[in-house]
Amino acid sequence: TSITSSINCVAEFETCVMSRDCCGDIECVAGDWAVTTDSTCLSKRSQAFDALSEDKRLDLITRFYDETSSEKEKTAEDIKSLVKKNSNSFSKLIYRLERKYKVSVDRRDEL
Repeated sequence: TSITSSINCVAEFETCVMSRDCCGDIECVAGDWAVTTDSTCLSKRSQAFDALSEDKRLDLITRFYDETSSEKEKTAEDIKSLVKKNSNSFSKLIYRLERKYKVSVDRRDEL
């Protein structure tokens, strides 16, 4: 039974019904009912990123772009727009940025 459940589990950011649907140490978290009725598999780390205030999100993304010195400089308005656009899935934005720039955005002091 444990082999079957691990084969049929869903990865982080995928839709789930209950925590046992999620792979590994990931929980099934209810979505924001104003936006969706779907629940999503999220790690504790992703849940912490999603719980950050907008100011902390802006600071985190601003510092991220400052430190990665990406090819195109982002203005404060660009960053504000990016954070607002991803307000319901901030952890997924972090995940995409980490993959794109091959760095970790592990800011324990921010969480």
